[in-house]
Amino acid sequence: MSTYDTESGRLNYSKARRDFKEIQGKKKEREARQNSGFVQMYPPALKRLRALMSSPKTVSAAKLYTALTELIDNGGLVTVPQDVLAQMCGCSTKTISRHSKVLEDEGALVRIQIQGGVYVYALNPEEVWAAYDKDKEFSAFYTKTLVPNGKIRKKRLTFIMKGKAATDRQ
Repeated sequence: MSTYDTESGRLNYSKARRDFKEIQGKKKEREARQNSGFVQMYPPALKRLRALMSSPKTVSAAKLYTALTELIDNGGLVTVPQDVLAQMCGCSTKTISRHSKVLEDEGALVRIQIQGGVYVYALNPEEVWAAYDKDKEFSAFYTKTLVPNGKIRKKRLTFIMKGKAATDRQ
């Protein structure tokens, strides 16, 4: 990758820019491959799993939590229909709904209904994370939503889908 013009011996700036962009692109691709295929579970997540598995009433919640953990992207998000989760966990969609509410109430996740039985789940990055630690602060879980009167609602997401905004739950 010579950035010098062989005839004049001068630096070819446009070629140098192209080469730089190509090198940066390859570097990003390498980093993405190095940081894929894993999920970090921190001690609070393991403590939560032990608690969920200790009661027959919440074993399905543990299955749901681990299924969502398997599916999260680098932003800590999962978009999935409840019937798919129910199939993965071997339970009903009502059970998924009930246990996702429990996990939300306990601070393990935030869920937003997109349409029908399709939800976006944002997992708590202090428990489960699938990207570099430096990116946690930008997690959707920590998104702040401004509402009238200048107040900020923490840990709530607003998605705009097909021109309609999902309402922020209290």
